Parts: sequence; C-alpha cells; structure tokens
Amino acid sequence: MRKQITAIAVALAFGLIHPLWAADATVEQSGSDNEATITQTDTDFFGRPSSASVLQNGSGNTATVKQNNLAGVKASVSSVGNDNTASITQEGQNTAEGSISQTGNSHQATINQNFANSANASITQEGHDNTATINQSATNVGGLGLANGASATINQTNAVSFGSTGTINQTGLSLRSVALINQDFVFNSRATINQTGNDQLATINQHVATPGTAQIDQTGHDQTASITQSNAVNNGTAGISQSGDSNTASVLQNFNANNNSASVTQSGSLNSASITQQNNTTGQNRWNDATILQSGSTNVATITQGGIGTAASHNVALVDQSGSGHNATVTQSGGAGNHATVTQH
Repeated sequence: MRKQITAIAVALAFGLIHPLWAADATVEQSGSDNEATITQTDTDFFGRPSSASVLQNGSGNTATVKQNNLAGVKASVSSVGNDNTASITQEGQNTAEGSISQTGNSHQATINQNFANSANASITQEGHDNTATINQSATNVGGLGLANGASATINQTNAVSFGSTGTINQTGLSLRSVALINQDFVFNSRATINQTGNDQLATINQHVATPGTAQIDQTGHDQTASITQSNAVNNGTAGISQSGDSNTASVLQNFNANNNSASVTQSGSLNSASITQQNNTTGQNRWNDATILQSGSTNVATITQGGIGTAASHNVALVDQSGSGHNATVTQSGGAGNHATVTQH
C-alpha cells in the first residue's frame, strides 16, 4: 500500500508544484501483491508531454495509468511474474503512446487511447492465458496529417500459452490506421481486428496455433487486410469482411494445415480477394474450405488449394460474385475428390 500512495504522490506533485511543466512519474516495485496507480492531468503550455513508467517484478501485480494532456502523453508498464493486470487510459489532442510488456501467467492488458492526432499502442505478452485489448478512437481529430493516426501492435508468444486472445479496435475518424497481431506458438488462440475510417491496414499472423481463429472487419475506404496461418495450424478459421471502396484481402493457410476454413466477404467496388491453402507435404492440407463472396464492380477472386488428398480428404472452394467486371480463378491440385463452385451473376 505504501508504494501505491507514493506513486500517486509523485505523479500529482509535479502537476501541483509546477503547473506549467509536464508531469513525469516512475514507480518500481519488487515482490508480490503489489499495486501501482498513476494519475496525470495537466496542460503544458510549452508543448511537453506527460510521461509515466511502472516496473513490477513479482506476482499478483496491478498497474493502472490514467493520463490527460493536450500536449501529449506517454506511458509504459512492465510486469514479470504471475496474475498481472495492466490498464492504460490516455487522452490528448497531440500524441499518445502506450506500451505494456508482461511475462508470466494469466496476464490481462488493456490500452485505451482517445482523441489524439497520433496514437501508438503496443502490448507484448509471453506465458499462459494472455488477453490483450487495444482500443483507439477518434484519432487525427486535428487533421494534422501525421504518419499514422492510429497504430496498434499485439505480440503474444511462448509455446506453453493456451487460450490467448488479442483484440484491436480502431474506430472513429482516422486518416491512417495500422493494426498488427502476431501470435506465435500460442495454442487455441483468437485474434480480432475491427477498423473504421480511411487508409486502413490490418494484419494477423498465427504460427503453430491449433486451433487458431482470426477475424478482420473493415468499414471505410482503401482497406487492406491479410491473415496468415502457418505451420501446424489445424482446425483453424480465418475470416475477412470489408465494406467500402478499393478493398484488398488475402488469406494464407499453409504447411501442415488441415481442417481449416477461410472466407472473404466484400461489398463495394474495386475489390480483390485471394485465399491460398497449399502445402507440398504428402498427406497434408486436407478437408479445407475456402469461400469468397463479392458484391460490387470490377471484383477479382482467386482460390488456390493444394496437397495430397483422396476422395475422403478433399478440399472445397466456392466463389460467388454479383456485379460487373468479375474475374474468378480456382485452382485445386494434388488430390482427388475436390469440389469447386463459381457463380457469377
């Protein structure tokens, strides 16, 4: 408890004693059952941001950081131990930067960033039962044209992690939104990216995840979405949904990928979609399903399925296009009993 009071006191002291200076706070904790809370509310007339740092080493740790500064905010939380929970909430009209790093068991991490011209968030987790969520809303509110209105990254790794979940939500006006989720050696993993706005880019990579579930939903203009599930991603599911203009989507499931399903749904114009389920290993890439649904104009769809199969271990491909200027290609190789359906109307 003493460490928690000290953290708040340090954070508030700079704001009260030096109201024209940005607040800086640092908390270091070692042991178990630690708790740290930092609250910073300040306006820096010289354009300097507020910063906060929490370092925890032990078990049962909880860290909460809240920042509101028109000049910008920066916060980081690092936890090594068990049962850690970290939450960062940032609001500011210039820049917002938040990062959380957790190593251990049963971690949970959340970063919320609102009303910033440039928002950058990253969560890195290693261990068991990890959950990571990044929410970014109303970025580029001032329209300053900075590099990325919203940039979010989640990295979850470790071969003994089970049931990990990564979620990125980027909503509201954003001139540039970039989202990336990497899940490596994370079994029973789930990854979700939701984006609304302009100039969106979303990527999900799942490596050695059985089963793995990935979903990308984009609404707006000029979106690009990519999902890769590779190396023993069995019983996996990948889905991309896009509505708007100039959309591009790709799904890749390869290297010992069996019993997987992939789907792309696009509504709008100038859409392009590709699904690849392929592997050169004998007897692999079986019982896979691929579906592409497109409505609009000048759409292009490509499905490629391969592997050594039989009539009992076949692949299924479906393409349905409505509109004008369609072009569909389905390639199935390396086995028997495959099914392909293309409908254009």
